[in-house]
Amino acid sequence: ADDICLVCPSVKALQKLVHICEAFGAGNDMTFCDKKTNCMYFPCHRSSLSGWPPSVKLYGTPLPYVLSVTYLGFQITPDLSDDDSIRRQTRQLYTKANSLIRTFGNCSTEVKRILFMAHCSPMYCAQLWNNHSAGALQRLRVRVAYHDAFKIIM
Repeated sequence: ADDICLVCPSVKALQKLVHICEAFGAGNDMTFCDKKTNCMYFPCHRSSLSGWPPSVKLYGTPLPYVLSVTYLGFQITPDLSDDDSIRRQTRQLYTKANSLIRTFGNCSTEVKRILFMAHCSPMYCAQLWNNHSAGALQRLRVRVAYHDAFKIIM
């Protein structure tokens, strides 16, 4: 994989790791893309920092701070809630089901069942959902979406 995630307890430590990455890249004929690189701040109740932390620079370019990021298919937010990932997976389930029925609507029931199992059953990162708001799974209707997707295809 060509993704990297740096997690640090302070901005100073993060900048130090970024410098190490720059040096590694220079020694191995690699560059890190400053246009695709973002920073994310996880606030702490003990933090006295108001607003955003100081900027981190990659090759002299300040990196932007974002409120959420998708890393390896998983939505990460500062409050570490899984609600956004659940919402995203629910939307993707409907999208996949509609795409399958558009493309394979004239196929036999058995073929559509196999396609559903292959394309709609695996919900990427669902096993990691453990920090969601009360009732999020019910409110976002993941089970209903799964059932609806199956009915759309059949």
